[in-house]
Amino acid sequence: MKPVSAPLVVCICLLLSTSASAADLQAARQKLEAARTNLAKAVQLIEKDPPATADLDAAHEAVKALKDAIDAGAAFETEDLEFARSALVARKELRTQREFVQERRAKVHIHEGRRTLEAAAATLSEKAARVAGKDPGEKDFADARAAAAALRKALDTAREFVGQDEKFGRFVADTEAAFSKTEKALDERVTQLTVEKQRAALEESRRALASSVGALSKGSTDADFESADKASATLAKRLDEGKALEDKDKGYRADAEKARAELSQSKKKADDLWSTSRAERLKAEIEPSHKDLKEAGTAIRARTATADQLAEARTAAIIVRKLLEEFQPQAARSQVFAQYLAEVQKTLNDVEGELARRSLDSVVKAATAALRPVDGRAPTAEQLDAATAALATLEKTLVPLQRPDPAIAAQVADARELLRSGRANLEKRRLGLDLQRQRARVEEARKRTTGLMRLQTLGKEQVTELEAALKQVLAALDEGTALTKKDREYAVYAVEVRKRVREGEAQLARRKVEIDVLAAKAKVEEARKRWAGFQAQLGRLGEEQLKEAETSLMEIAKALDEGNAVTKIDSDYASYASEVRKRVTEGVAQIAKSKVGLLVQAAKAKVEEARKKWAGFQARLGRIGEEQIKEAEETLQQIAKALDEGSAVTRIDKDYAFYDGEVRKRVAEGEAQIVLRKLVLEVLAAKTMVEEARKKWAGFQAQLGRLGNAEVKEAEESLKQVTQALD
Repeated sequence: MKPVSAPLVVCICLLLSTSASAADLQAARQKLEAARTNLAKAVQLIEKDPPATADLDAAHEAVKALKDAIDAGAAFETEDLEFARSALVARKELRTQREFVQERRAKVHIHEGRRTLEAAAATLSEKAARVAGKDPGEKDFADARAAAAALRKALDTAREFVGQDEKFGRFVADTEAAFSKTEKALDERVTQLTVEKQRAALEESRRALASSVGALSKGSTDADFESADKASATLAKRLDEGKALEDKDKGYRADAEKARAELSQSKKKADDLWSTSRAERLKAEIEPSHKDLKEAGTAIRARTATADQLAEARTAAIIVRKLLEEFQPQAARSQVFAQYLAEVQKTLNDVEGELARRSLDSVVKAATAALRPVDGRAPTAEQLDAATAALATLEKTLVPLQRPDPAIAAQVADARELLRSGRANLEKRRLGLDLQRQRARVEEARKRTTGLMRLQTLGKEQVTELEAALKQVLAALDEGTALTKKDREYAVYAVEVRKRVREGEAQLARRKVEIDVLAAKAKVEEARKRWAGFQAQLGRLGEEQLKEAETSLMEIAKALDEGNAVTKIDSDYASYASEVRKRVTEGVAQIAKSKVGLLVQAAKAKVEEARKKWAGFQARLGRIGEEQIKEAEETLQQIAKALDEGSAVTRIDKDYAFYDGEVRKRVAEGEAQIVLRKLVLEVLAAKTMVEEARKKWAGFQAQLGRLGNAEVKEAEESLKQVTQALD
């Protein structure tokens, strides 16, 4: 393909850009004309009195649309004179029509705006009067807020036309000022009513607190104190709810400060009464259990403490702990009670510490016993699991002893050392067992790879089985990956086994290639054998046999294509395939040559058959008549037709092309001979006609002086016949 010249590219680009520019100009012109038409129609609609609001809004939008169309086509004004003229007319129309639309729209909207504002202001005044009245309800406030929102919306709409009418501007300003006063009055009324409501709720809570705290005495029950606490919480909540009102109303702020002082005094009075009365009763509830705990603690500190005594101490500790949890919140109300709870907590800690020491001792003994078999020659998996469980129990027992009592600190330290050393020894022994099991798994997998020893005799299925066996060896090694970081000897062993596996995989890969090469060659050779049979007699094959020979070559090519993957991995097979493809190419050429030979033979046969018929006419061409000349012409046409049918052969066979040219020359010569024979026949026919007419005239001429009128006419007619024959 010839490269396109730079000037041609520039011309094409200019043509395209010019075409695009023309299209844009046309679109801009259409948009401008449409906008002008729409504005003219919209103006006609608002000229009637009174114009509809929808028509006014539509005219306003039409003005905007014309402005947009003019702006969009501004770039074309310098490029096209006609467009510039249209744009100038449109700008004048925009100026005059916009003023008219704005004036008409302002008049209507000002009229409607005044009515809307007056109605909204009247509604707001009515709703505000209800709110200002006695005992307004929630609905009255909601109606007033809705009326205020409606008036605010109407004012926002009216501001657009304030500058177009001075009276309307003053009216809007007056309405807005009145609205601000009304809105402020509404807010003040809402605040006033809210303060009154909050003050009533505050007074009610103050009275309830005074009543609850005033009823307290040394003999008061828990319910009495709970009632006082509830009243205190309610008053505190009321104070929080009215916090925002304190900045708006000084009177309410004074009431709130007074209520806070009363709340503080009431809390102090309730706490003092609780300390002098309720604390003693709570002590009386705890002390019996405290006493039992002390006695249980004394019993378990003896060397001969029994299991029952230990169990009794645990139960007593549970009871005291639950009592402490139950009454701990009350400690904040009384320092004396808080000190008492601290003493009980100390007793509880002492007893629980002794119980922990006793429990730790038994757990340590159990762990020591479980670790003893681990140090043996060949611990079993069950013994290792038992030791692991015992150490887990020891660890769990040590969790609450992070800061042990000094009396058992040494025992706890020994237990921690036992836990550390036991786990280290256990890990070491378990590692040995894991290594033993891991090696056994790997060796078991390796046994299934013995087929590598006789690799050259294996088929494809056996190779696949060996591949799976090698993958199992790798999987077994992967299971023991963590062990390679723990044992150097096993790590070396694993590396060596992996190396052998990789070598085996490489051998299998080579064997697979060999199998694929053999299979691919077998397919190719089978197809080549069939082709060889056709190739030996290629010059004697007919059309159908040539098709079969061509199919055999296609089978060779197909077999080679199926073995393409093998050519990428085996260079010998790649060379073999390349050589065979050359032979296939040669075979295709041979078949093509044979096909051409058949085509030439067939084409010549048709031509020669027609030529043979023509030769019969040509030998007696000087003696044939008109009918036989037509047959001779048809014979030449048959020769030409046969040559035309074989024209494709002339492009692929030079000899036939030369033959075609020679025969066409003979056809041309034959056509010339036929034309000449036709002329000869026409001359003979013309002479015969003339001589017949002359002979007739000669009869009249010999007796011309004796002829009558009728005979003279016949003589004249005979002369005319002579002339016609000559013509």
